[in-house]
Amino acid sequence: MNPSNLTQHLAPLWQLLGTQLNEDDLITLCFNLGVDYDADLRVTGQGNKARALLQRIAQADRVYELVRVEKSVRADVDWDRAIAGWSEARLEADMDWWRTKRDWDDADRRERQRVVNVRPLDVTHTFKDRVREALELRNHLADGTVRLVSVVGRGGMGKTALVSHILGDMEQALTPVPGEAGDEDVRPVGLPPHLYSRLRATLRTCGPFGSDEALRAVFVDARITPWRDRLPEAANPAERIQKTVVYLFAQQADRAGATENALLLFLHVLRDAATPGDACHRRLTELAEELEVVTGIPTAPSDTTAVAADSLQVDGILYLSARSTGLSLERIYTDVGRMLGDPAAGRLAARWADRDTSLQAKVEYLLETLREGVYLILLDNMEDVLDEDNSIKEEGLRLFVERCMLAPGGARLIATSREQVQVAPAALSGARRIPLREGLPEEEAMALLRDLDQDGHLGLRAAPEANLRRAAQLTEGIPRALEILAGILDRDPTLTLSELLADEALFGEQVMEGLIAAGYMRLGEEEQRVLEALSVFNRPVDATAISFLLQPWFPALDVRASLRHLVNSYFVNFNRATGEYSLHPLDREYVYRRIPEAAVSET
Repeated sequence: MNPSNLTQHLAPLWQLLGTQLNEDDLITLCFNLGVDYDADLRVTGQGNKARALLQRIAQADRVYELVRVEKSVRADVDWDRAIAGWSEARLEADMDWWRTKRDWDDADRRERQRVVNVRPLDVTHTFKDRVREALELRNHLADGTVRLVSVVGRGGMGKTALVSHILGDMEQALTPVPGEAGDEDVRPVGLPPHLYSRLRATLRTCGPFGSDEALRAVFVDARITPWRDRLPEAANPAERIQKTVVYLFAQQADRAGATENALLLFLHVLRDAATPGDACHRRLTELAEELEVVTGIPTAPSDTTAVAADSLQVDGILYLSARSTGLSLERIYTDVGRMLGDPAAGRLAARWADRDTSLQAKVEYLLETLREGVYLILLDNMEDVLDEDNSIKEEGLRLFVERCMLAPGGARLIATSREQVQVAPAALSGARRIPLREGLPEEEAMALLRDLDQDGHLGLRAAPEANLRRAAQLTEGIPRALEILAGILDRDPTLTLSELLADEALFGEQVMEGLIAAGYMRLGEEEQRVLEALSVFNRPVDATAISFLLQPWFPALDVRASLRHLVNSYFVNFNRATGEYSLHPLDREYVYRRIPEAAVSET
């Protein structure tokens, strides 16, 4: 959204500020926003003051905050109607970016990928290793006779987190696809694929890639001048973006005694040139923050990675989930094609499209295609695809799982589920089960509580050991329950851990349900609406999708600010690799039940 559009769409809001508020109201509004009415708004006349205030707030990307404060000053004015046009234009700018990213993703799916889809959870900072279960899972995966490992336990026990932790280590041990490190038209090694996709989409809408000359003109900035004369030339914007990203990501600069990545510096230059508060400024800032994390992480494998790599050489990993990608034989066919690349992908697509080939024959062909390597396939949240007797509903998926358990070599399956998946008796010899019947041991649960309070503002890091141990006992060490407990403390800064533990109603037989309800009731109205939108999607989505759903009914709702608060309070999961948000299944079930039936039918 460029400055002229910004001014155009904010005109109704400016008119209300100038006509519906008196001078005292405007002074109060400025005070609540931290703006000095006289010193910061150096113009005369109420209309001019209102315009200067609005311009200042828009440049700082605080328009939603302005409307929220206005409602407290003059609740009788229809502020939502005044901001509707601006909110819609902002959403359209995000939709343009999303469409560009979708096109890039579609193109990426035609390339061979060692890791297909994204790990369900990023557990880098909060996972407390279940030493016994983690070692058991590694050993089962390294055993060539084991075809299916099921991680089973009730909701909130950390099944997906355990598997994500182990497979995350194995991802680092995968060798790149041949040519990936040197070709100019592929993703550079070390840059996560989904970050690469969002980076290219943002540069397409926010970067100077119309011509080689326009791109070189940006490199007059002293921060990136050293690379101006060596920029690769290209025939079109898409090729120019790819070559520039690959080239700059491989370059480093020594500045003020520290090494900085050239691509990161380039993003800083583009961000500083963008209008503060618009879509490009916001997205470039987010990407720069994520890239800084990527370029600052050592690439040497961890000890656990080395162990996994020594015991099992993996050729590919495929992540599937009933709640995001969907679980079906057709989806497995498609994604295995992405993992193997052409010509195997073309043959698989043709075999799937052949109506004269039976499902059983298609399964056998797929397994034969996978036989020459070792491929790990995660089937997450399988309880969603089971019948009442815990057998797999879809015939094709059931045949694939059972035949995979009997076939030699190739695919090895990992399933997470609240219930044990029932398979044909003949296939049981290749199955192993890791039950998560109990929560974390007390010491690990206490350590997780401390980790959830990184800066100490929740009072958990400095809490007496007796209180932490009591919290571990009352929550039964269930990881999700511990997260919600920390979230409740974050939402109420006057609440102490000892006071929370004294609330006997929260820690009955249904401890998870009680904590989820208590956490939800402490959220603000806008945050509750965002949770409800996430529960309707029932899959990980970008913030743009949530805004698209809510904007017609709540134009003044700042979706991104609400999401930041919800992520910080552990009510929502955020995957940096994809830029997508999601709810824990238990939270989703609770929130979805609270939505009025009429509201659900309207969506």
